[in-house]
Amino acid sequence: MNIKNTLRRLWKSRQGGIAVIFAVSLIPLAVMGGLAIDVSQAYLVKNRLSHSLDAAGLAVGASTGTDQELQQIMLDYFNANYPAHEIGTPATPVMTIVDNTITLTATAEVQMSLMSLVGFDSIDVASVTEITREVKGLEVALVLDNTGSMNSSGKIDALKDASNDLIEILFGSKPIHDKLYVSLVPFVTTVNIGQANSSYVDNLGAFDYAPDVWKGCVEARDYPDDTLDSGGLWKPYFWEAETYYAPTSRNFTRSSSCKNRYWKPPAPAVYPLPPLGDPYRTTMAPFPAGGTTYLDTSPINTLGPNQACPQALTPLTNVKQNLLDDISQMTPWMGNGTMVNLGLGWGWRTVSPEAPFTEGKPYDDTEWTKAIIVLTDGENRLIGNSSRCEGTNPRYNSHYTGYGYLSDGRLGTTSSSGAAETQLNDLTAEVCENIKAKNITLYTITFQVTDPDTITLFTNCATSPSHFYNSPSNAELQDAFKTIANELRTLHISR
Repeated sequence: MNIKNTLRRLWKSRQGGIAVIFAVSLIPLAVMGGLAIDVSQAYLVKNRLSHSLDAAGLAVGASTGTDQELQQIMLDYFNANYPAHEIGTPATPVMTIVDNTITLTATAEVQMSLMSLVGFDSIDVASVTEITREVKGLEVALVLDNTGSMNSSGKIDALKDASNDLIEILFGSKPIHDKLYVSLVPFVTTVNIGQANSSYVDNLGAFDYAPDVWKGCVEARDYPDDTLDSGGLWKPYFWEAETYYAPTSRNFTRSSSCKNRYWKPPAPAVYPLPPLGDPYRTTMAPFPAGGTTYLDTSPINTLGPNQACPQALTPLTNVKQNLLDDISQMTPWMGNGTMVNLGLGWGWRTVSPEAPFTEGKPYDDTEWTKAIIVLTDGENRLIGNSSRCEGTNPRYNSHYTGYGYLSDGRLGTTSSSGAAETQLNDLTAEVCENIKAKNITLYTITFQVTDPDTITLFTNCATSPSHFYNSPSNAELQDAFKTIANELRTLHISR
């Protein structure tokens, strides 16, 4: 028998039944084919959804700003990577940020084609992305002008508000931040390093003059140490008693042209009345005479050996409330001018690993970044008096500062305040260059300053021109601090 022919006859006899079987089996085959097509579409949507969430999460991780600003960044990047004409209809992504972890979730509806024949019109796909920020450590020094001119036009209050904004942005909701340390350095023509650091002060016994005690301010060290962060000993700041005349009546008033300072002797004593014509006759005597106590009633016009010595600086701390409390205590101090270089030098020392403040991380520690913000509302200035105020001792023919008296010659001159101020500008520029040489980011701010030389000095002092801010108004000052704070947050966040 021919097998081939036999099979052909068998096929002919059964072909009607096979056609029925084939027709019946075609339905599940079509469903399976449609399922494959629709599932592949769903996987395509899910992959696109994941890719878009990844892009949005990375963008947020590398950005700073308010919750609303970060939300907008997330949406912008998500929509750019998942345009409306693509397959699938995504819902608005949901983003949560907890500490340094950013989580984004999103769903998308995918319309079915052949699967709709069996009742599946659409399916939802979902995706989750989690981004962990790598937070590097950040040390910041706030070097802030607390001179007497900050008492005008609400400037000191504006500075406090702006500084508070910066602290709030940097710390966020954390009361203690293990990757963020900030110092506060108020300055006039001296800086108060704090009484607790008396071990770094030389010959403190020279200040032993009751009833006053050393408040914590120091003089500058000799050049070039006054432009460096190196350790050593500092001379205590000590505004000498410039006269011992004591009035015997209440008719003595302070002359605006004479700035010599009296301070109370250690024990009761009787001093002769200055003769007629002596300039001391028109200088206030802030101690008892004839049963009346003469006091300077303005809190910013201090007297005695601590004249114009501001509040103590705050070394690096990671406690948010401590910084807010110390900022609230800032007040202007009248007396003797402005010396930005000394404030800047001590701001540098607070973030330096060198003594006297050793809290700063080593300069070569790649896990930490350092920054300094310095603000002034005026040019470097040393106040000199007219010769009519020098009395019997020409040494006092200027105000006392962190460089002593003008006649001491520590600023390249013994008589010209203008030449001394030029020297102060040169010293400020040198401190700036030394700071930048250590890869410390330096922000500079002039606050309601119109002097073009000071603006140029601060522009050149900054890490780059974009790190310089000129703030003609209180509102612009707050904007500058907020911008800097957000930039600083970026410095210690990497993805």
